[in-house]
Amino acid sequence: MRGILYNKGMPLNDLLSQFPPEISALVLELRVFLIKRFPELQEEVDLLSRILAYALAAGMPGVAFTIIPSRKAVKLGIPFGSQLQDPFGLLSGNGKLHKVVELHPGDKINPQLEMLADLAYQKAVDRTRKGEKDAG
Repeated sequence: MRGILYNKGMPLNDLLSQFPPEISALVLELRVFLIKRFPELQEEVDLLSRILAYALAAGMPGVAFTIIPSRKAVKLGIPFGSQLQDPFGLLSGNGKLHKVVELHPGDKINPQLEMLADLAYQKAVDRTRKGEKDAG
């Protein structure tokens, strides 16, 4: 699968307009990183939940990442992140499965985050393939 999908035609600008410029810039930086590094991902903008989701397939097992902006930070959400090794201690969150990496204006996408994203993406690929085998 390739391409960028928008939830019910809602443009990304509608979401970004709700946040300070430095938060919007960080969202865009994360978005470009994910789309360039993992071009198979489909993007969905959920204006009501105020998140961007990046998935390989429909349903929660197919979701590889979310971008969750707030007034002071941006969280890179990793569904099933609790199942990943995190040697650099980047993951946080109280969820049993969903973990996040919190980024603040001025933070950069560093090699440690790139490595964690690669692991998360591979886990999403594995979940998607398992789901396809179970369905077929």
